[in-house]
Amino acid sequence: LSPRRALLPRLHRDLSAHDLRAICSSHGVNAPLSDLPMDQIFITFDEFCSLVSEYKNRQSDQSKGWDNVVSKTVHFLSSVIISPFSKAASWLGNALFPTRNRTYSASNLGRRGSSIRDVYLGGSLGSSWREQIAIPGLKKSGLTFYNPAVCSSTRLIPIEASAMDNSRVLLFVIQANSRSVSAMCQAAYLIGSGCNVVMCVQHIPQDAVLDGEVISKLAVKDYNRGRSYLSDFANREGVPVFDEIQEALECVIHKCKASK
Repeated sequence: LSPRRALLPRLHRDLSAHDLRAICSSHGVNAPLSDLPMDQIFITFDEFCSLVSEYKNRQSDQSKGWDNVVSKTVHFLSSVIISPFSKAASWLGNALFPTRNRTYSASNLGRRGSSIRDVYLGGSLGSSWREQIAIPGLKKSGLTFYNPAVCSSTRLIPIEASAMDNSRVLLFVIQANSRSVSAMCQAAYLIGSGCNVVMCVQHIPQDAVLDGEVISKLAVKDYNRGRSYLSDFANREGVPVFDEIQEALECVIHKCKASK
């Protein structure tokens, strides 16, 4: 066998004359080789196998040595540069933007004028369920609340958002005498955000009159389909859903007292 032609497909590289002579000489192949042209150097099959095995071992050792150098370099750079920089960035971020945990102290919850309240009364507008059912029950139980129906305006949206964020329980009532599409969207968002929500969902009856307008059967079907989707979503997320406002209110009162 010609060593150069035999070793080329096995080692995936062409050997220089110097390398080939050195390898063959170390195995005593056709010695001496210094005066022979490369095409006249021949080896047996056993010598060929021995050459391939030794040369591949040399390549593996060189590769391992390079891998060790790279690994040590990366470890050094990580410990000297990256790790201290990461710790410094984390410290600077905490100093500039400290995390704020939502805490409810007993003193804050005991004052009606406090920004922290027990219950947010969300849901359908244009009816008196808050004044006639929810607020009397909450006052009787000694719980604070926020009523967004008192002054509904787009300028007060940030205040309402803050009130929802600082309430223990969010009560959303979707009544049968209101479309309440925006209230349903808001409730779905809060449920998906993981807020503590209690729902009361009532379906619109056939031939209902809302805001002086007779609702068609198709519209009633669409509004009730949205209510069904919201109820199913709430049930999957573990949010209690009731048909009656009084039942939902009792659940809210129980949750507030249990969390104190």
